[in-house]
Amino acid sequence: MDALEKEIKQLKSETSSYMKKRKKNELTVAGLTVLFTAYVNPRFDKDAFIAGEEDGEATYQKYLKNIPMERVTVRLAKTQG
Repeated sequence: MDALEKEIKQLKSETSSYMKKRKKNELTVAGLTVLFTAYVNPRFDKDAFIAGEEDGEATYQKYLKNIPMERVTVRLAKTQG
């Protein structure tokens, strides 16, 4: 099982940059389908944001950090039959 997990991890790292450059969401490699999703995950510095503050919403927006994320999923490819 460790060998399979290692192979999947390597496949994810190899294909994610390829898919990102070519703006592909799905790729089938060696009987496995690799799904790639890029998204933005909003984060903020909770120490800087005080909920009860007078300009709480403005403070929240000021310290909000949008962090680009990527999700790569590998699953067995569907066979055509």
